[in-house]
Amino acid sequence: MEDRRIRDRRHENRRKEDRKRRFRFVKYVLLILVLAFFGYVYLNFRNRQQEKAKEILPPVNIVKPEYGGIQRVFRVNGYIESETMVTILPKIAGTLMNLYVDMGSYVEQNQIVAQVDSEPYTLTMRQAEAAYLAAKSGFERMEQLLKAKATSQQSYDQAKSQYDAMNSQYELAKLNFEYTKITSPISGVVLQKHTTVGSLVAPQVPIITVGDLSNLIIKAKVPEQYYSFFLTNSGTMSITVEVPALENLRIGAYITAISPFISSESKTFETRCALAGDFSRVRPGMFINITFVMEERQGIFYLPFNTLVAGSQLWTVDPATFTAENLEFKPVYYNDDVFQIPEEYKDRYFIFEGQHFIRAGQRLRVLNAARYSLEVPGEAE
Repeated sequence: MEDRRIRDRRHENRRKEDRKRRFRFVKYVLLILVLAFFGYVYLNFRNRQQEKAKEILPPVNIVKPEYGGIQRVFRVNGYIESETMVTILPKIAGTLMNLYVDMGSYVEQNQIVAQVDSEPYTLTMRQAEAAYLAAKSGFERMEQLLKAKATSQQSYDQAKSQYDAMNSQYELAKLNFEYTKITSPISGVVLQKHTTVGSLVAPQVPIITVGDLSNLIIKAKVPEQYYSFFLTNSGTMSITVEVPALENLRIGAYITAISPFISSESKTFETRCALAGDFSRVRPGMFINITFVMEERQGIFYLPFNTLVAGSQLWTVDPATFTAENLEFKPVYYNDDVFQIPEEYKDRYFIFEGQHFIRAGQRLRVLNAARYSLEVPGEAE
């Protein structure tokens, strides 16, 4: 009996060991299957991403070189001024009784534009006139007495002095009376009206400003580094004036004077220009943009600056394969917008958008290929 129990126990132990081995085997198999499944999923996902990446081509836009001219220019801002502009002030004090003009009115030289109350000056003139006539009568009588040797030289001199003084006062009174009529010293248009009728005016109080609109000028402050160039080329330099207030109206101009003085504070010199052509709509005080053409080249090929990468690299597209090609190039002649390229590059297609994220030999998607009638490889079939 004892042997039988031992055998049964051994048999039971073997069965337990077999179950454990089978369980471990199944567990390993399941683990391998799970790892294989995730490995398959990962590889499948990576392959799909790689295929997708192959399908996505970097988008770019291209441009061909243009043929024409390049101008090297210097630009500065300024204001329109009138060569002849006068602020009219009264020469006497008083109440402004009449103002015969308004802003925009045209006035002739010596035209009466305003009237100061003349009553006080009329009374002063009459008083001076009476004193003058009395002194004149006394002097003439004294002059007759001196000829008759009926008076002394001293009395005669006193009468003459009195007469001269009264004459001067009378002339001054007449002059002040004339000053009650305020006239314009120039012909032109009233640009500003500084006061109104009924106001008290004086020699320090402006009444109106008159300017000659047929003689408009520009005063531009130019850096001293251009002084020699301006002196040499002032007679031939092309100048364009743009007026933003008049829908960017463009007007020609020419240099009339260059200051012999350079400001030590601003390191600039003043250049005076006169307008040319039709500037009838332009008014003093208008803000303007002035462009001085320093140099000009015609009959050349050029590209916009947005095609240039890092100042010395250009990217082109091969029209047959739509692949990117890198070209080392450093501009020599240029302005703020474009730069000259050799004539040998005239038939190439240069990338101006998207070139910062590509590499040499990479296929590209040219967004504006139709503009240049380029057929995308693979689509012609």
